[in-house]
Amino acid sequence: MFALDTKFPVFASIAISNGMLYSGALDGKLTAVDLNTQKAAWVFQNDTSKQNLAAVQNADGTLNFGAIMSQNFCDDMVIAVSKLLSIGSILSWPVVVKDVTYVGSADGNLYALD
Repeated sequence: MFALDTKFPVFASIAISNGMLYSGALDGKLTAVDLNTQKAAWVFQNDTSKQNLAAVQNADGTLNFGAIMSQNFCDDMVIAVSKLLSIGSILSWPVVVKDVTYVGSADGNLYALD
């Protein structure tokens, strides 16, 4: 059995193509895993994530819920979503066409990775 090692929640669907599994996460990273070795082949992190991730991340790399939420549940939900979008979260399903991986990000960009 295989478990994807990610420290942030994953809301996007995965994609599988040519023996690779592609998975995006709220931290703005897209991970490509070789299904034969079950190890990460590469990790892409968008620039928005590189700039803003530390503000919502614990020292161990996990999501710091305290940094995105305070006391008022309804207000917190709006603020939390806004903060997660500000780190370039990957919420879209990656698509692989002719060895190029396309993925959209909450930073407003569509990335083509080869």
